[in-house]
Formats: sequence, C-alpha cells, structure tokens
Amino acid sequence: SFCTLLVDRGRSGMGSLFQLRDLWQTKFADEEFDVRSMAVGNVDNDKDGGDKIVVGSFQGMLRVLHPRKKGYQPEDLLLELNIGCPILQVEVGNFSPNVQGVSIALLAPRKLIVGSIVRNQRGGEGGPSELGETDLFSRQCEFRKEFEHQLERTAYNFTFGNFGQGSGSGSDQIAVQSMDGQLAIYDHSKHNFSRFLPSATFLCPGAFRYVPCKDAFVVASSTFEIECYRFSNLASSTASETKEGTQGRKLTPDWHFNIGEDAIDIVVTSITPGLGKGECDIVVIGEHTIFCLRDDGEMRWNRRVDYFPSCIHAYHPAGKSKKSAHILVGTHGRSLVVMNNDSVLWSARGGCVPLRVALMTANKTEGMI
Repeated sequence: SFCTLLVDRGRSGMGSLFQLRDLWQTKFADEEFDVRSMAVGNVDNDKDGGDKIVVGSFQGMLRVLHPRKKGYQPEDLLLELNIGCPILQVEVGNFSPNVQGVSIALLAPRKLIVGSIVRNQRGGEGGPSELGETDLFSRQCEFRKEFEHQLERTAYNFTFGNFGQGSGSGSDQIAVQSMDGQLAIYDHSKHNFSRFLPSATFLCPGAFRYVPCKDAFVVASSTFEIECYRFSNLASSTASETKEGTQGRKLTPDWHFNIGEDAIDIVVTSITPGLGKGECDIVVIGEHTIFCLRDDGEMRWNRRVDYFPSCIHAYHPAGKSKKSAHILVGTHGRSLVVMNNDSVLWSARGGCVPLRVALMTANKTEGMI
C-alpha cells in the first residue's frame, strides 16, 4: 500500500509520542514492489507544479497517481500501463534533452526505458501505447517513449547525474549496475562505456549512488565496505572493460570505508551545517547503524539504533537553509524517525512497513510523506 501521511499527536507503541494518520492511500492487489519502486515529481510537467507519485511493480505495471483530495478517488489515477516486463526501479529526472522538463526512467532486467508523461489528447480513450501494450486505463495521461537501451547483462539498480560535469545540456546521464558487477554508462540515447567493479570485493550488487560534488560513485560492496570510484577513473580503466581484463589500467577505488554490516541504502546530501561549496555528506543506513561520511571517506559520526531500518530519505525543512537537510528513516517496526544530524527530532508510528519514503505537496499541503 502506498500512502501519504499526516502527523497526528496520539498514542502509539514503541514509545513514540506521535502516530501517523492516513490522508490518502491506495492498494494494488497481488503485486510486488521493492525499495526502488516509487518516485515523486511533477512528471507531466504541469504548469501548476503539482507532485505526482510514479509506481512500478514487478508485475510490469506502471502507474502515475495524483492525490488531490482526502481519500482515493478514481480520477487520481492518471496512468495505468503494463510494459510487459518487471520494473526494478523508477526515477524522475532530466533524462532527455528533447523533453521540456522532467521525464521518467524505468529499469527492467534487460531494458532501460526513458519516457515522458503527457496529457492524453484522445479524449480519455485507451489504445496502443508506444511500449506496444494496450493501455486501457490511461484516461488522462499517456507514456511517450523517448529512447530505450537493450542491456547485455541482467540489471540490478541505477543512479543518475551529470557525470563528468562536462555536459552543457543540463540533462542527466544514467549508470546501471548489473547483477555481476558491471557499471554501464548511458548518455541519453548513446551507450558511452561499461566497466566491471573489482572482483576482489564484488560478490553481489548493493546500494549505488552518484556523488555530484566529487563526480564519483559510491557503492556498497560485499565486504561490508563503502567504496568510491571517480567517474574519470572509470572512463580511463580500460583493463576493467571485461571481468578478466589484464591489459591497461585497472579500476581501483578512490577510498573505501568499512561499516562492518550490510548497507541497506545510501543518500548523498548536506546535513552538516557550514559545508562549503563542493562539499557534501554521504549518509549510509546499515542493519544496525547509521553512518555519516565526508565526501573523502572520513567518518563524521555514527549512531547505533535500536530498530531495523528499511529506507532513508533526505529533505530540506521549510524555511531552513538548503545547505542543511534532515533525514527521514523508515523502520521495520512501522515507524518513521526524523533526524537532524545524529539527533532524533521525533518519531511516529504508522500502519505499514515503509519500503520507500518521499516528501511531496498533496491536497495543497506541503511536506506530505
């Protein structure tokens, strides 16, 4: 179930002073989702700037939802489309230079699809979509495919950003991590190059993020370490074009940090007050600990927690400097914990275990979760 939630003071378990009250929710029966199955943004580039929720399931269903009133209404479903293959991850970004505004990227096991959400000009009638499937429920929007890449290896996740920081278009590139440790870089409709992570530390894929302030990637390795690879090193490591490459320069991490446990997720943000230009924080949630690292791999702080984290999201509080963010942590105890640096501001208990959390404006109310 996917919900936007309103914080309400009341009784709840686990010692929390707050409980979460549902403002809007909907459920999708017999479908499965993952920690990367949801994204939030003005995906149809509407002039009013209202946020929409994009959801992709393992059953291949892509949906765009727009909560406008308390409680789910049929008109809240802007798009429902079966793309014909499992959706592993969905993100909102500036992926196509041909789109005036944001577009969405969908990762399937053997496909990377980038498309835009446009208002339906067919008067609300369903029909064949550009993905080759019949869209019977798309009465308000349709999915317009911008480009698609066929992947040579089975994908796990992806991250995005202005890699190399030399593109004048302002649009995002995409890096896909495969199940066997290959990082494939895509610049819009072109495949730039692919490199393999060092086999000495790679066993299975993990959390993967781009660090814009250092033009680098951070990867959670199988040795319970966070490794950092600069984009320039990836591009020049010709020996890593194949798993067993021996000729040329091998890929080595710029730095690595041992967290001693499995990394559930990573966010790149600025939660430390007074950070200068070109500095950022790397926040890692492990199975029992939250780590805050500097962008050079040195630890700022860590905090042992008495719950099992499930997800993390960084946001800038209203009225605060954009240089200082807070973090929102979801737990398997059905709680949400708000932190400022290593201090807990408040926690609240909800009715489900959050797989992914994000903030949006819904029902003309900012800061909805």
